Amino acid sequence: MDHDVTSKSEEPLILQLAREMNKTTDADRFCYKALKHVAFLLEAEKCSLYWIRNSFKAEEETELVSRLLDVHADSTFESVFCDSTNEVVHPISYGFIGHVARTKSPLNISDVTKSTVEFEKQAIKLDEELKSLLCYPLVLEQDMKLVGVVEVVNKQSAKSFTYDDEEVLEHFILLCSLAIANCQKSLRIEQHQQCTQLQESLMNKITGAWPTMTYDDVMRVMMTQLCQLIECLRYTLVISLFDPQQDDGDVINDHVTTFSRSYDVMKRPSDKLAVEIEVTRLKKSDWVFHSHLIEQVVDAKKVIILPKIPMFSEYAFEDKNKNFTLENVFCMPIYGGGGDKQRLLGLLHLANKIGGFLPKDQTLLESITPYLMSGILYSNSFNSIQLQTAKSDVTEEMLRYHMTSSDLDVTRLQQGELPPNIDIYDFKFCDCDVSDDGTILVSMKIFQDLDVFKQFKIDEKMMLRWLLTVKKSYRDVTYHNWRHGFNVAHTMSLLIHYMKKDQLPYMGKIFTLEEQFSLIVACLCHDADHRGTNNSFLIRSQSPLASLYSTSTLENHHYDNFMRSIQAHNIFSSFQPSHFNSIAQFIRKAILATDLGLYFQRREKFKSLLKTEPEKRDFTAVENKSLLLSIMMTSCDLSQTTKPWEAQYNTAKCVTSEFYDQGDLEREMFGTDPMPMMDRKYSDDLAKMQIGFIDGVCSMAYQMMMDFCSLYSPLHNGMQENRKEWVVRAEKKKAENLKLQVEEKNDEKYSSLWVKYWNADPDNFIWGIDPDVVVPDVVIERVVFSPKKKLITGSAGGATGSVKNAVTSSSSSSSSSQRRHNHQHPNATSPSPKSANAQPNTTGGGGGGGVAGLGWTRHKKKKRTNKVDDVTVNSGGGAMTSSQNNNKNEQQEQHQREVKSSKTCAVM
Repeated sequence: MDHDVTSKSEEPLILQLAREMNKTTDADRFCYKALKHVAFLLEAEKCSLYWIRNSFKAEEETELVSRLLDVHADSTFESVFCDSTNEVVHPISYGFIGHVARTKSPLNISDVTKSTVEFEKQAIKLDEELKSLLCYPLVLEQDMKLVGVVEVVNKQSAKSFTYDDEEVLEHFILLCSLAIANCQKSLRIEQHQQCTQLQESLMNKITGAWPTMTYDDVMRVMMTQLCQLIECLRYTLVISLFDPQQDDGDVINDHVTTFSRSYDVMKRPSDKLAVEIEVTRLKKSDWVFHSHLIEQVVDAKKVIILPKIPMFSEYAFEDKNKNFTLENVFCMPIYGGGGDKQRLLGLLHLANKIGGFLPKDQTLLESITPYLMSGILYSNSFNSIQLQTAKSDVTEEMLRYHMTSSDLDVTRLQQGELPPNIDIYDFKFCDCDVSDDGTILVSMKIFQDLDVFKQFKIDEKMMLRWLLTVKKSYRDVTYHNWRHGFNVAHTMSLLIHYMKKDQLPYMGKIFTLEEQFSLIVACLCHDADHRGTNNSFLIRSQSPLASLYSTSTLENHHYDNFMRSIQAHNIFSSFQPSHFNSIAQFIRKAILATDLGLYFQRREKFKSLLKTEPEKRDFTAVENKSLLLSIMMTSCDLSQTTKPWEAQYNTAKCVTSEFYDQGDLEREMFGTDPMPMMDRKYSDDLAKMQIGFIDGVCSMAYQMMMDFCSLYSPLHNGMQENRKEWVVRAEKKKAENLKLQVEEKNDEKYSSLWVKYWNADPDNFIWGIDPDVVVPDVVIERVVFSPKKKLITGSAGGATGSVKNAVTSSSSSSSSSQRRHNHQHPNATSPSPKSANAQPNTTGGGGGGGVAGLGWTRHKKKKRTNKVDDVTVNSGGGAMTSSQNNNKNEQQEQHQREVKSSKTCAVM
């Protein structure tokens, strides 16, 4: 007898166990000590403890299995402890202990031989020596969960167990339940920490090898960690891989056929670590698809543990190739999602653990389910990346094939000649004088005059193929087509040509021959694959292009098309890789410079630079050279305003036609009125629009170009001549309106539009947003679609109500500003047609439909407080109060001081 079982008094034994309860980490040994005390104090022949667990039998949900069997005062722990090799399984549907487990009520039978209850008779057949019996449920007090049943058999000193015996047993069982709860709590904490460590380890390995990581690599890491976590002879993890392009989220298939990959590890008893992980792409003949156990686990969506698998069992499995026979198994499905959207991600199949799999193994493995889910989802992410990369490669290869010109085209162009009466170095040269083939031949002439074929060892056939490929990369849109790209490149050749003829000797040395060649290439590609819509439309419509680039969406896409054309026909093949990389960045800088937002940012700096005497200007400095590059690209991009009147007029019609097409799309897709420049309803204002564009954008650009190089004066003169013609047409239209008694619109809407926008809010310049109008927020992926402007009153859609709360409270103003500038999810709600169609009030000074979305900006503003009088909006619109009107200019000035500088983007 152990030294601790010496007193017939209950109190010291209870006290001793209570001291050990909070320190114990082994619930089995604690319960063993308690049952020894019970057997001694109750003078019982033996005591047993049965755990309750899930049953793998179809007809039973749970079952009782012996954990401590036949404990008495003189027994040892090793002699009574049960594992999968010697456990006794008892159905919960009948028998004494089954009855106690079902009812969670104690049972005291004084003489089982005299009992007439059916479940008692069944129990007698199992144990003929059973005379008196005391059974008690083991329930955790915290959640009243049944974890087992204690059975005390045959009181030695009397015929039956007394009420006092029941109380003694209850006291010890209470201690056991508390000890079990403490052990489970400690185990959960330990397992949570272990799961966290596994996830951190997996993440570190993924992060460290991200560029070369595959989904097989992720699963290999997981399998290695599993082998270190629990000891058994075979580890199998099968997973499902999903193709997001073909996957139907509404159809959830939980059949085993969804498994597509298997990871298998075989260990021998002598192996301490797994040495090889076998990766298999599953086929219909693989054992995974023919395992009755796996099918049952997937169908039941629960863990199944088989402690023993007889040779002729339906679960028997023998792998002759690996000399493996299934003896015991742990099988657990891994599901993701919740409710009706649960998806079968994978399945863990562990086999042949020495001593069998225990309930604590199930607890451990269930606790790392989040880790297993994370690994499988990581694998699916990598699989998706690989699929998309492969599809992208196939698409790229297909595009290169279809964009490649035929030998017949190249031969025809090699034999072609330019008309003799064409002077390509005349500022009045127009593309309307040449055919499509002629544009290619003019481009070849430009490169020939630069001597790039000889200097850079470029084959003429290669150059022809490249030019034809670039031409094909332009879409057949009204304005931003190949002809526009060609015209911009031609104007750049003029700038380079006359820069060399300037009387100042340094002018011809500002750009090297490589840079001159690159500038022509950049101009030819600067609008490749333009869709006929601007950047803000792409962002607002959630185009895939908008998610690829955070700034200058179209311009970055044009540069990518340049790189794609080089992959097809590398006209820079003579350049070393490092040298080409620097040239490619120069070309990228040039293409991005066509973004009008950058022009507005830089033009004042360039103007200041030109105040220096021409002989003292330093364009060797990187910043000054970049400024010059930017202004030159803008001047070339807008050069059609300098061409003879017929070319200028046709270009203006093409530009506005493309704008009107976008405006029609905005109405159809967003339910909003476009800005006047893109509104077909204002097509009669073409002359005013062109005057406003020339005054606000072009005039300063060509004045600076003329100040930089006097030989560029034809550009400025041509623009001025066209402006005069537009003024004549505008006056004529005005006279017609007066004659027809048509109300004349405010000329300010067009005449000073661009300058007005820029001067009102230079840090938040957006092409097409009137600074006097509040624009509905449109938020697309970290991009706030419109800047915060002053409040607009009135609504064309008939909105009613008070806007007092929106403008009078300082906290409301601050929170509104914060909401307007916070980065939000791409699925954020677009503005309602009512708010988007709101018209400015009569004192607002702005026109035009209140359109959101013709540019974007990323910036942060300081919180500010706007205090104005209460304003009530009537259904037909309303006017600002007098105090608002008087404070308008003051608020604008305060707003400009508080706004921080930020990156902006405009379109053209």
